[in-house]
Amino acid sequence: MKNGFTIIEFLIYIVILAMAITSINLISINIFHASARTNTIQEVAHNGRFVMHKIKEEIKNSTSIIYPETEGEELRLLSNDSLVVFKVSEDEKRFVVEKNNIPIYLTTSKVKIDSVKFKIISSDSIKVEIKISHKNDQNLPEQEFENLFISSFVLN
Repeated sequence: MKNGFTIIEFLIYIVILAMAITSINLISINIFHASARTNTIQEVAHNGRFVMHKIKEEIKNSTSIIYPETEGEELRLLSNDSLVVFKVSEDEKRFVVEKNNIPIYLTTSKVKIDSVKFKIISSDSIKVEIKISHKNDQNLPEQEFENLFISSFVLN
């Protein structure tokens, strides 16, 4: 009786090992794509919620809505005798609030603002619609995501 493996036993071992390694690699790739997709969705959601929160806070602290008269892409509020402006920066497509002509970015560089609409509902309330998408410079499918945020706010 000889000790060792035959060539067929060795080939079967190699095939089983290759299948195991391939399975582990496929699972790892799927986990990576799912993680990237989750991060993309969370980034867009976080930016949208943060912008809506900041708009709500400024509207609650404002005395009047100056612009738009009916509907527009920019919101101007009068707050404590200072002008507060919400708009999208033309160069980077990021959401900006300007207080006393000092711009402050409200969104990260990982997202872009696709559209903004401020619509006056009544003299003291406004509807806000913001469409935000994830920047996808490499055209990766797991980074394709956009969300529409809609809310209404009332002056105090």
